[in-house]
Amino acid sequence: MAGIDTPILNAVRKVIELKHISVRDILQHTAISSGRYYTFINGQGDITVHKLHAILKTLNVGLAEIGMYMPHEEIEQDLTLDQMMAAIESYRQTRSVTEIIALAKDSDEWGVATLPEEMIIRLKPVLMDLLRRTENYTLAEIKVVLLYLNYFTYDDLREQYKKLLRGLRLQIQLSEEHGGAIRHEAVQVIGMLLFELIVMHAEHGQRARMDELVAIFYSMQVKSDDWTTAVLREVINVIRLVIAGKQSLAKQKYDTVREMIQIFQPKENWPYFERVMGESFESFTLQFLWVELEDNHGMAIG
Repeated sequence: MAGIDTPILNAVRKVIELKHISVRDILQHTAISSGRYYTFINGQGDITVHKLHAILKTLNVGLAEIGMYMPHEEIEQDLTLDQMMAAIESYRQTRSVTEIIALAKDSDEWGVATLPEEMIIRLKPVLMDLLRRTENYTLAEIKVVLLYLNYFTYDDLREQYKKLLRGLRLQIQLSEEHGGAIRHEAVQVIGMLLFELIVMHAEHGQRARMDELVAIFYSMQVKSDDWTTAVLREVINVIRLVIAGKQSLAKQKYDTVREMIQIFQPKENWPYFERVMGESFESFTLQFLWVELEDNHGMAIG
């Protein structure tokens, strides 16, 4: 198994500090020696993948939440305080999310955005208000959830899970009625969000919810121009093979998908797929190892 990247280890150290979990509890539940633990905490040592997952389980966090504590490159956009305050005021006055979307989206492509921490501190109350107050999510509101997904916790989304799924199903139906460019954009946005939610639930061991989301993803009509959605569908198949313990088949499928991307996708689209698929099959499967290990030992998942 490949080593764990330093940014991940540093993020784990930060979460341990923020969670205030006692050293005694961590040592008891992870079977790590005190010497190795303190060496790791002081930034002078490494840990194995299995120990990492034991620590994450003790902290009750997944890799998606750990990612919030990893350094990210800020998006290249002139984000002024005036723009942000105008977006917040527009939402409060009219419930419009157009300007909130514009803050996070700096290109023609969709995806999970990375924003300066000071901006998120101000925006988070607005994002939570949108998530909680909305009864029937519009496509624009679903775009907000996708763009700002890094800044919702797993519990934030879990509390609104039923409403969110209802909104996704409705928007899939409406997109099929529209057709054309509207349908294409809706399928891309919904497909990306469903994929992120599938990964999130998979790494938290929520198999039933993961399967429900996969079924919704598969229900979408994917056409020849829905290339991103078609690739994500194949990546989901890899995830399901990994969790089923079929590592050899998963590796073959993973390599095939990467080859498809390099052959058929222009280079400017590669960064998104590289983020989705990781640097290697080993790094990709790391986030699902926790689920796989529990499944293989017959333990309850969740």
